[in-house]
Amino acid sequence: MALFDDKRDGFFSICDLGSQWCPEPNNTYPASKKKKKGGLKLKIKISDPSLRRLISGGIAGAVSRTCVAPLETIRTHLMVGSSGNSTTEVFHNILQTDGWKGLFRGNLVNVIRVAPSKAIELFAFDTVNKLLSSKPGEESKIPIPASLVAGACAGISSTLVTYPLELVKTRITIEVISV
Repeated sequence: MALFDDKRDGFFSICDLGSQWCPEPNNTYPASKKKKKGGLKLKIKISDPSLRRLISGGIAGAVSRTCVAPLETIRTHLMVGSSGNSTTEVFHNILQTDGWKGLFRGNLVNVIRVAPSKAIELFAFDTVNKLLSSKPGEESKIPIPASLVAGACAGISSTLVTYPLELVKTRITIEVISV
């Protein structure tokens, strides 16, 4: 029995789980006839789960840091007291002096730092958790939860590897102050 049934007119359903929210067989929703043309489609199949974890973590880290880059820049300026005393003052000052590009100052270095960091975190967590987790019916290998140790190892390993880039990112972000 599959968890998701994708054969119902293009929609996913979870009807086989005994949910009362499932439509009756005669009340299926019509599939959309419109298909969007164009757009970016990139599909890469990676059979090695460890490599897949590394790449997925790197992409997720890069996207998430780019989305919050303006907030990161404003936070850094507030910490060093360079552009004002409030978030709105700093925001308006950055826009006046550097424009929208100023909000993303240092983001490339931040992405270069975060992408490997998240990739290492996911890989280390997965690897350590698999090594320390016991199989069903077996006695536990360690007296504390394996996921706790795996999380600690993941955080430590990613911080050790990427810490120098954090310093570079901060200096690039606030370089406009010393100019």
